[in-house]
Amino acid sequence: MPPPLTASPDRRLFGIALMLLSIGLYGLQDLFGKQLAMDGYSPIEILFFRSIGTAIVLLPMIGQVPKGNWITKQPVLMVFRCMVGASGMACYLIAYRTMSLADVSAIGFTGPLLVVAFGIALLGERVGWRRWAAMIAGFIGVLIMLRPGMGVFADDALWALGGSIGFAGLTISLRLLNRTDHPVAITWTFTIFSLVVLGALLPQVWRTPDALGLFYLILQGMACGGGQILMTNALRIAPASTVSPFTYTIIVYGLIYGYFWFGDVPDPVMLLGAAILIASCLYIAHRERVHEAAVRATPETARSSHPTS
Repeated sequence: MPPPLTASPDRRLFGIALMLLSIGLYGLQDLFGKQLAMDGYSPIEILFFRSIGTAIVLLPMIGQVPKGNWITKQPVLMVFRCMVGASGMACYLIAYRTMSLADVSAIGFTGPLLVVAFGIALLGERVGWRRWAAMIAGFIGVLIMLRPGMGVFADDALWALGGSIGFAGLTISLRLLNRTDHPVAITWTFTIFSLVVLGALLPQVWRTPDALGLFYLILQGMACGGGQILMTNALRIAPASTVSPFTYTIIVYGLIYGYFWFGDVPDPVMLLGAAILIASCLYIAHRERVHEAAVRATPETARSSHPTS
């Protein structure tokens, strides 16, 4: 990806607008995915068509990968990335069968917290007391949403939580893969893996779609690909620190789409837990930016001992 252009106020606003459109398309992807799951289509079939949409979007980017950089230097980690990525998306689709878009999106916000936790456990990352406090607050928000022992969401919420665990595993593996592999090659490898593996499993679960089902399958693939293009351009035009917080608008889109498409009415307790969780994630992101700025300003010899917060 080319470096961001000079971030004038107009470019920042344009980048924010592109990010909002991107998240809106991802929300539509979730909407059609939920509808297909409710109609009885297998997650394998839904994800296969979604991968086709992603492949179409990635075709123009093939030339960005230098010769010799298509083969991963960490094959075991790449297989792990592909498996957890596909499994996480499948978990979300299973949860969508009975849960609202907003509820699944809210539980999905546990992903960034799990990334921090996995980073500490697996990568040896150091986290200061502020981010620890934000993590604890975030998990309190999760408990409010799940309400353990009250049987509010039960197995369905666990599927959504499983999707968040898959997201966290995917993010951690990408951090490691990005050290050695080209980002476009990483995405292409996942797409090809998905098409091959899901294609091999497809005959076991294939359901010949009717005209409306085929329409939804194509639309969710196009929404996925379009969301990727818009997000890529948003990150190119404006700094990530400016546009990334707007990814949390997915819950707003979920509320709107869910209300008008499925008639879902927001649960006040779920919204309270989601608000706490989102606030904690935004604070963690803020502390991460503060830490990165401090590290950049610190002499190279002192970076290894620079405290985190």
